[in-house]
Amino acid sequence: MIVAVVPVKRLSDAKSRLATLLSSEERATLVTGLLRRTVALLKTVDAIERIGVATEERELIDSLNLVEWLPDMGGLNPSLAHAAAWATRVGAQSMLVLPCDLPLLQRSDICALLDSRQANPGVSIAPTQDGGTGAILLSPPQVLEPAFGPDSFRRHIEEAHGKDLAVRTVIRRGFSHDLDTSEDLKYLDAQVGDFRCVTP
Repeated sequence: MIVAVVPVKRLSDAKSRLATLLSSEERATLVTGLLRRTVALLKTVDAIERIGVATEERELIDSLNLVEWLPDMGGLNPSLAHAAAWATRVGAQSMLVLPCDLPLLQRSDICALLDSRQANPGVSIAPTQDGGTGAILLSPPQVLEPAFGPDSFRRHIEEAHGKDLAVRTVIRRGFSHDLDTSEDLKYLDAQVGDFRCVTP
């Protein structure tokens, strides 16, 4: 069984680096729309049997059918470690960690990452254009300590190699362009028109 986990910050703190372009209400709406889009894509992938959203704000998932709430543990990486323990308890062989700030993500990107899994234990990882981690597939779920943050792609790779794990890198446009800065938002507007208008 494969489970997917989507971490989400408290809306009042989300996307603070976009504050020069968007109000706090607009940023909250943007993140909520991205979350809904990400969960909708995950639901189209048959291989994913359960979806959890790790957030401090449980009400965020009230409108997301068949999604399980996972508590925020005081930070992204502690929350993901807690989610990995949950995934292990429910019998998952693999856990996909998928941030919701990937507005160009497509179903085919998720399938490509899942299809790259070759070994258990093993890791499949997709980098972002700025050296972060766009997504990571952990087999089994607790095979690595989550290390999200600046330069996380390198740190995840180094940790995996240090444990002699099989590692696959998946390069996909949908994973590479996350949404953190005003430059990211301008890029997305150029790619898909006014991105803020097409995100519910």
